[in-house]
Amino acid sequence: PAADVRVDAAGRCVIPGFVDSHTHIVFAGDRGAEFAARMSGAPYQAGGIRSTVAATRAASDADLLSTA
Repeated sequence: PAADVRVDAAGRCVIPGFVDSHTHIVFAGDRGAEFAARMSGAPYQAGGIRSTVAATRAASDADLLSTA
């Protein structure tokens, strides 16, 4: 696209800021709809990790074990 800018880094590596991408094996809930909305340009409407934290707290130990 016309908005792209090409920068000669003279053989160096250019990377975005540090992102700690990780996941937890035991969790409940699904944030797929939130991700899709944000990728389509919708403004962030809070929720985020709070939604999966709430779902995890509400889930039974048996439910968490079965999805781990």
